[in-house]
Amino acid sequence: MNARSRALNDLPKRTQSLGPSASSWVRSLAKRCAMGYFFNAEIILHCIQLAQESFNEGEFEVCRSFLDSSMSALSVFPNMVTKEMNDMLVEFFGECRESHHREDRKQIDELDIVTRLSSILACISSNNASPSNSKNVSALRSSF
Repeated sequence: MNARSRALNDLPKRTQSLGPSASSWVRSLAKRCAMGYFFNAEIILHCIQLAQESFNEGEFEVCRSFLDSSMSALSVFPNMVTKEMNDMLVEFFGECRESHHREDRKQIDELDIVTRLSSILACISSNNASPSNSKNVSALRSSF
C-alpha cells in the first residue's frame, strides 16, 4: 500500500473530532489534492459565505459545520486569508454578536458559533499583520 492510500485511510481517524460535516469536507479536500486539484482561497471563501448565509437563515448547525471547515483550513494555511475573507469574517462576527430571539441566541451559544468565529479571527490575525501576506496569496493564486 502506498503512502497516499495509507494517508487517505487514516484520515477518518484523524478528523473524527471535527464532526461528520467537517470530516467529510477534509476527506474531499484530501482527495482533490491527491488528484492534483490543490487547495485554494476560493474554497475557503465559499465556506465562509455559506456559513454566513446559513446563519442568516437560522440554520445554525449548518453554519457551524462550514465554520469548522474554514477553521480547519485556515489553521493549516493561515496565509490563504484574503482581505475579502477577513472583512467578511469581521462582519459576520458583528452579526453574531447582535441580539437575536432568545431561542436563536440559546442555539448560537450552545453551538459556540461566536467562539468558532473568534478562533478563526485569532488564527489569522498574526498573518493579517504580516506585510508579505498579499504577496503570498498572489503567488498562490497565480499558480492555479
